[in-house]
Amino acid sequence: MIPNPLLRSSRQGVLLACLAVATTLPVHAGARGGEEAILPVIEVTEIPVDAERDRVAGAKLSAAARDLPVSAQVLPADLLTLGAYADVQQAMLALSTATALPAEGGIGEGLMLRGFADAVYLRDGLNTSLGLAPLRSLANVERIEILNGPYGALYGPGEPGGTINVVTKRPRPVRAMTLAATAGSFGETAIELDATGPLAGNPALLYRLIAACRRAGSFRDFVDADTAFLSPSFAWQVSPRVRLDLLLEHQYEAQPYDAGVPAIAGGPAPPARRFLGEPSLGDVETRALSTQLDLDVELNDAFGVGLSFSHQRGRRKGAGAEYADLQSAASGPLLRRQLHQFNQSTQVLIAQLEAHGTATLAGMGNEAVLGIEATAANEDANSFLSDEDEDPYAIDPLRPVYGQPAPPLAPARLAGERTRQLSVYAQDLLALGDHWRVLAGGRWDHIGQRGADRAVAVRFRQDVDRFSPRIGVVYQPAATLAAFASFSGSIDPNEGLQPDGSPLLPTTARSLEFGTRWHTRDERLSIDAAAFVIRQRRVTTSAPDAPGFELQTAQQRSRGVDLDLRVQPNATVALIGRYAYLDAGITRDPLVPDGTAVPGVPRHQASLLGLFHRGGLRAGIAARFIASRPASREADELGIELPGYVRVDAFGAWQPSDRVTVTVHLSNLTGADYFEGAQSDALTLVPGAPLAVTARLRIGLW
Repeated sequence: MIPNPLLRSSRQGVLLACLAVATTLPVHAGARGGEEAILPVIEVTEIPVDAERDRVAGAKLSAAARDLPVSAQVLPADLLTLGAYADVQQAMLALSTATALPAEGGIGEGLMLRGFADAVYLRDGLNTSLGLAPLRSLANVERIEILNGPYGALYGPGEPGGTINVVTKRPRPVRAMTLAATAGSFGETAIELDATGPLAGNPALLYRLIAACRRAGSFRDFVDADTAFLSPSFAWQVSPRVRLDLLLEHQYEAQPYDAGVPAIAGGPAPPARRFLGEPSLGDVETRALSTQLDLDVELNDAFGVGLSFSHQRGRRKGAGAEYADLQSAASGPLLRRQLHQFNQSTQVLIAQLEAHGTATLAGMGNEAVLGIEATAANEDANSFLSDEDEDPYAIDPLRPVYGQPAPPLAPARLAGERTRQLSVYAQDLLALGDHWRVLAGGRWDHIGQRGADRAVAVRFRQDVDRFSPRIGVVYQPAATLAAFASFSGSIDPNEGLQPDGSPLLPTTARSLEFGTRWHTRDERLSIDAAAFVIRQRRVTTSAPDAPGFELQTAQQRSRGVDLDLRVQPNATVALIGRYAYLDAGITRDPLVPDGTAVPGVPRHQASLLGLFHRGGLRAGIAARFIASRPASREADELGIELPGYVRVDAFGAWQPSDRVTVTVHLSNLTGADYFEGAQSDALTLVPGAPLAVTARLRIGLW
């Protein structure tokens, strides 16, 4: 498990090779006398305050978001670039109402939307949450769309809190290339390339090559991360109405398994930098390779057909020290640990055929979508754990001594799962006169699951048919005012068995939402408000008297209010304020009292984003307030809460010319001491990072 230096050098070699290839790519045949159009380094012409009123691709409709019975946020490329964020999760936590739910060991993504974990991620409308992948890079992201509430009627299985659609950068017909270098606190360094243009002088054949390599230092002892990202994409404009796109992504991430720090009752907490794993275990490595092929055919001005195919492969392997419990000893607290070694792999195939069109029937405008989707997902997971009773593998959290011999391991999971899914969905947006819009749709999913775990001699098999509905209404009494209501549902399959040997049934959810939108005629001021309630049934929880099995008696209810305020007094200044109230509770769980708050979910959170733009200078400040929230749902830890905090970030960009941009980002400007969240319980608290500075130089080479 010792890190292989050849891996790091090979990642740098891949990036250098990309740079060499990109600089030899051909010049656009249409350029004359060296008058080549330049891809702007930061494509900000105005303050990006109105992006959420634009079309939301994830809704599969051409209408503006404010004309739909949906609640959505859009993070545009301008804002993502200005903020100099490292990955999608970092941008989401800084700019949206998502809350952190750190992943186990700090490996992978951990976000909650409206009180529910494991939000579905899409890449250009196709599910990418079914397989293993590192944190999603922002290098090839055009914008991020956050679709709040259940979207089972369009996208099928998933948690009801929301869906995140990542829209990628596609090839452009103008030859351009940018190179960016980043340096920051704790030894952070990164380099990024983005090149695009026509291939071989043919304006119908386009390419885009995006590559990034990053060494992310950390304020945590022994914890840093190496990432590499490579994404070539190609587009062929077969005819004015036919386009074929091919997108490839390769991602690599290596970082130690970091379970955070424990809460110590009645005593001092370990310092935020304290690492309580074993440095000798090395890195957990995650690799992902994906291919996506999109064919779009416009039959005429009103109707079109799209065919998409996606193949995703992922693998994660490594080892780490998990925390079992915290005990008292004569010398002080003692943290008992388990050595966890794992090797997981996934493979996902998705094929989707979709027809869309607009028509006027009986005096009503219609925009309809009809699709069929087939998915095949395979997962193999092998994990081994030590026994903390036979070998405590213990460490003093206040005075750690590293280098303990590895305890013996025993199989904990030797599992394989195969899922096959066939889905049909439809959606229609009706325009009833000038004031009413009705959105109706639904999705039928047939899901077949087969699985076995050799470690506990368990097999499961089930076939499920479920329908997820969606219906919504928008009323616009005036051009500046709208009100909407919507009802939607979702399902989420489960793996494993109940104590009687029967397979776990899918978790289901239903949501009801009401909202209103208002803006001034000049759109300098707008207010959006939404109130919702989401109820989830058949939530799984561990069976207290049957280790390895689960019950489905628990339910979760989330209800709350979202408020958005946007003010743009002039062309150079904009303010975006957000507030969210969320009451998320667990009921009918045999292990905790009814109404127990969902861990990691604050009752109150608010943010304020201020943006300034004049000439070649752009600047922003982002303040985020998170109220106190429970750290755990364990019965003996229900009183432990993570304290609330306020975090302030500042960023700015200076563009002295069309080709050069210097960006500076200061995160946690006030040095607030806080916890991002807990990975699973009060033993695994994740400290927030202190003040850090990141500087980026971006140059347009042509």
